[in-house]
Amino acid sequence: MATKKVKNITDQIKTYEDSCVYNKTQPLNEEELTRLGFTRKEIVGRMLESITKALNEGKEIDIHNREPRYYPYFRTNGSAAAFAFRYSYYGSTDASAASGSRFAYHESDISDYSGIQFLDLWREYIS
Repeated sequence: MATKKVKNITDQIKTYEDSCVYNKTQPLNEEELTRLGFTRKEIVGRMLESITKALNEGKEIDIHNREPRYYPYFRTNGSAAAFAFRYSYYGSTDASAASGSRFAYHESDISDYSGIQFLDLWREYIS
């Protein structure tokens, strides 16, 4: 009997829309949210939350029990064109105001993937 090969989560989540399918949610209605007064940064933040949830395969980060978590970090020379993924940072007891726990990942390679694959969204959110 052949076994079904399980896809790696990074094979499944290539876009924000993929994260919505994985999370069984509808994509945000950006036009409606803008009309209601949400900023582009707020909308992108919600998109990144969906992506983070999907890449973590729905598992929440336990911020109270020193569970390791990883964050994508970026570099820039002050220009949006020079914005680039730098590395993933590990933390278990603290969360900086720049990242918090809502954009944390269980594994450094998934954090790296998020920082590279979704660079344009991260640029919009952080810039």
